[in-house]
Amino acid sequence: MPDTGPADERVRLCRWSAADAGWYAQQTTDPLIQRYTSEPPDLTAAVVATAIDRVNGDPDLASFLVTDAGTGARLGNIGVRRRGRVGEVSYWVGPGARGTGVATRALRLLVAWAFEALDLAELRLWTHPDNAASQAVAVRAGFRPDPARDRRRPVGGAARDTTAYRLPRPPATPR
Repeated sequence: MPDTGPADERVRLCRWSAADAGWYAQQTTDPLIQRYTSEPPDLTAAVVATAIDRVNGDPDLASFLVTDAGTGARLGNIGVRRRGRVGEVSYWVGPGARGTGVATRALRLLVAWAFEALDLAELRLWTHPDNAASQAVAVRAGFRPDPARDRRRPVGGAARDTTAYRLPRPPATPR
């Protein structure tokens, strides 16, 4: 995978490196990341660096650092795990980037990239039922609720209800 991935005028997706591990670990102490994701509260830069090496070497995982396209400032995390022809998406943005459209832009970039690069038939994601912001991001990026897949998952150190979303691969555009 190249060091830089898809981009638009505001957001670029870049491959994670060990130099980003401390920033990642620091962001996961944020109360909203703890409430709405499965990130452990005691995550360290060393653990993140090991995970980055594992992810970068796994052909079924693609994880990107979301950066500002102009400044390179770190903004968030987004990734996809391939399971056959289905991709499972996850994302979060740091506190300073929330409410700016970064998550929606990053998700749209990841969707286009994943369908093309990974040859997926469908993308799926889940949100905490109280995370209205993440639900809105999913819908703006084209995902639709998939209540048949709603279930309890580990979130914030406990099993919690989650709301599922899906996005089928768009039909091919005739040339």
